[in-house]
Amino acid sequence: MDLLYHGIIGYIISDLLYDKVFLHIIFVAMMPDLIGTTYFQYLVIKNSCKKTFKIFLKDIIKHSNKCIFFSKKDKIIYRTTHSLITLSIFMIVIYVKNIESFFGIFLAYLSHIIIDIFTHNNEFSTRILFPFSDFHIEGKFWLKNKKMFINIWLITIIIFIFVILS
Repeated sequence: MDLLYHGIIGYIISDLLYDKVFLHIIFVAMMPDLIGTTYFQYLVIKNSCKKTFKIFLKDIIKHSNKCIFFSKKDKIIYRTTHSLITLSIFMIVIYVKNIESFFGIFLAYLSHIIIDIFTHNNEFSTRILFPFSDFHIEGKFWLKNKKMFINIWLITIIIFIFVILS
C-alpha cells in the first residue's frame, strides 16, 4: 500500500496501545517503504527528468504500475526492508536500547510487512525471509485492483475515525 496508508496504520496502533500518538511509531510503520523505495524512486526520477514535465509524470505513473525494479541494487534494498529477518534485527536493536514503546514499534513494522504481503505482486511481492529465501505469496497489486483498494481504505478510514473519536 502507499505511505499514507501505512502512516495511518501507525497512528492507529500508537493511539490504541498508548492512548497517545508517538511519531516514531508512525515513522516505523512507513519505514520499509521510505528506505526500501528511495533508490528506486531516484532511478525513476533520474530516467524521466530529461523529458517534458507531462512525459515525466507519465513515466513515474508507468513505472509505479509496472511493478519491476530498475536494478539488482534497488531490488535488494526493497526486499531487505520488507523482510522478517530485518524486522528481527531491528527489534533486537530497539530492545537493547530499551525503548518504552517496543511493542508498538514491533506492531507498526510487522503491520507494514503483513499488509504488503497481500497488496503487492510480481517483483514487489514481499519476500518475508529475504535474503535467505525467495519465498513469497503472490498478492494482488493494490494500485490496479480498485475494489480491494477502496475496501481497504474504507475499513481503515472507519477504524481511524473510531480511534480519533474514542
